[in-house]
Amino acid sequence: MKMRLLIMAGLFSGLFISCKEKGPAIDFSDVRATDTVYTAPVEAAQPKIVLLEEFTGVTCPNCPQAHQAISGFQAQYPGRVVAVGYYAHGMAQTKPVEGLTIQDFRNDKATELGNNFFGGVPFLPSGTIDRIPDNDQYLYQSNKWGGILTSRISLSSPVNLYVTGSYDADEQQATALVKMAFTADVNRQLSLTLLVVENDIIDAQEYGLRIDTFYNHAHVMRDIITPNAGMSVLDSIAVKPAGLVYERNFTFSVDPSWKPENCQVVAFVSYNEPDNKEVVQAAEAPVAP
Repeated sequence: MKMRLLIMAGLFSGLFISCKEKGPAIDFSDVRATDTVYTAPVEAAQPKIVLLEEFTGVTCPNCPQAHQAISGFQAQYPGRVVAVGYYAHGMAQTKPVEGLTIQDFRNDKATELGNNFFGGVPFLPSGTIDRIPDNDQYLYQSNKWGGILTSRISLSSPVNLYVTGSYDADEQQATALVKMAFTADVNRQLSLTLLVVENDIIDAQEYGLRIDTFYNHAHVMRDIITPNAGMSVLDSIAVKPAGLVYERNFTFSVDPSWKPENCQVVAFVSYNEPDNKEVVQAAEAPVAP
């Protein structure tokens, strides 16, 4: 009932603003009951938050150099770079360190994303900035990340993105509220992805010619809450106008092996078209504030 009232309130608000500004009518008929959609005053655009996705492994001796590069980007652009580390099955350099690894970070969702969405992981470390291809390849060497990231950081996004998390320790469940607020008209199909990463995991890592058994692993992807390639949003609205707001609540289980206080929910909005998967905005927040 509460959700229904929120949707109805948004509809009335949308009708008022549309009449005042003589904008196009918006069809909310295909919006699911779990979604809230309404119109509001147009927000000023947020600074662009860049998404850096890397495929990495604990038996990859060159991967720590890529981890250091990511830390450098985040220090250079505080609060402007969101990182996600994927550990996939099927590659020698993602296998656990024999006899030393405590947790196996590999999971099927990272494997599926690498094989099916990105078309295969060519080498480790490899990654992508905002899913912008380089020479028609989505995954490329870490020495190319900096230049592409710098070109992306100065862009403006047509969507403001917010995510907040909360955690119920008794139920071992977390909730994430994602809000998209359009700051400009968007006439493309969109996808929303929500996932969970964990930081400050102390475990083994090959590092050059040695093995560091007290390596601090960061932004380890633990789970993808939406479908791996994201969920389509607002497909029934051909042109998403400035002032349109979309909200959705996600509830998910927190695995006992994770430390909720070290976990972040990561959300990002991307174009959802055959030849364009560009990430237009990203956001992250603690699972357990």
